[in-house]
Amino acid sequence: MFQQIFVIVGGLFGVFILYLVGRHVLASVSPETDEKIELYFMLKDINRHFGFLFEKGYKVREAHYSINPNGSWHVDLESKECVVSIVQDRGEILTYVSPVFGSDASKSKIALEAMIYLQSKGKNIIGRYVGNLAWDKKKQFERLADLLRTYIDQIASYFKDDFRHDKYVFRNAEQEYSSAVSYRRRNKKLNHA
Repeated sequence: MFQQIFVIVGGLFGVFILYLVGRHVLASVSPETDEKIELYFMLKDINRHFGFLFEKGYKVREAHYSINPNGSWHVDLESKECVVSIVQDRGEILTYVSPVFGSDASKSKIALEAMIYLQSKGKNIIGRYVGNLAWDKKKQFERLADLLRTYIDQIASYFKDDFRHDKYVFRNAEQEYSSAVSYRRRNKKLNHA
């Protein structure tokens, strides 16, 4: 019995090693094919966790996978009112929102948590994800999907009707949000000391 379990575990480990070696070889020989495979799985995750946005009329505006050791990627989902950018950088999954106008959504984007803070006039402080970034990909997706499910209608209405805001509004909101999160974190540490 023990020998059979050892053979099964060894076989699974061997298959995993072959997969990793195969992916590495594929990435070296055909980076375009490797990028297409990564994009497929990335978009599958986006659809699984953020399918409710597609039901609201959002469409993929852009999707890009960067071939590097960290495997960073981004997906922009666009509606008539706003763009929701979902980004993975060094294992951390982040979400930004921005107006639709212009060709580059990154110039006027704001982090989802900072946008929630801005719209609530500083009353709603959503902390950043705390956990193991490498192993908690699903939890990160679920957290962001829950936040978007709760706030997307308010966010979209913020960008309606020919949205025009100075880019400093977002920059100031992000700075205030970061300060509020830091202040709250420091107070928790002092209270626990």
